[in-house]
Amino acid sequence: MKRNITGKMICLLVLFVAAVFVGADLPASAQNANSGSTGDTMMQENTNTGSMSRRRGRRRVRRQARRARRRARRNANAAGMMNANANMSDANANMSGDTSGNMNTSADMTGTQNTNMSGGGQGGSMPGMGTFGDVADLSGTYTGTINYAEGGMSGEASLTITSNTFTITAGSATASGTLSARSWPGYTALSMRFGDTLPATIISTRAWHRGRNLRIQSVRGESRAFTFNGRSQ
Repeated sequence: MKRNITGKMICLLVLFVAAVFVGADLPASAQNANSGSTGDTMMQENTNTGSMSRRRGRRRVRRQARRARRRARRNANAAGMMNANANMSDANANMSGDTSGNMNTSADMTGTQNTNMSGGGQGGSMPGMGTFGDVADLSGTYTGTINYAEGGMSGEASLTITSNTFTITAGSATASGTLSARSWPGYTALSMRFGDTLPATIISTRAWHRGRNLRIQSVRGESRAFTFNGRSQ
């Protein structure tokens, strides 16, 4: 009986000691677990803090880059505007000089033309171009062909020019009037006025006079068609 009681006491003692040791280990494990969790949390916080710092650094770099680009654009625009203003000033100065030259040229040409016209109807002259606007003398009797549908003339015809008057005969049809011929280098303008009634019939033509040959043709845009090709006798 005593042995049973002793065995039970020994078992209880062993269980008590085991419980003491287990109780002593549990707080340490929990503390270690908590310490591990705290360390992980701190590491995560440090990681997050580093990531945020890097992001903030990148944002600062991007903001600085954008500001630098804006400053560069502003400087470039300012330089472009300065260059444009300088070019416009030069252009205005050149235009002013050209305008003065044109005014002088116009004055010279007007004065020359008026002087020559008052002195006998002769045109002026320009260096290297010879005279222009001279009165052209087409006087003569030319025989050839005519095409003047409005005047009822076609086929063989005779054209007689005496100073500033003309007479045309084509079969039984005749016409007469006055003319004005002015010559420029390589071009002779001929204005023919038929009859002396109003409204006047005036045809703007161009004349080619080479030796004894005379050709007359209405200019482009003239509503009345007129052509004459002849040769003087």
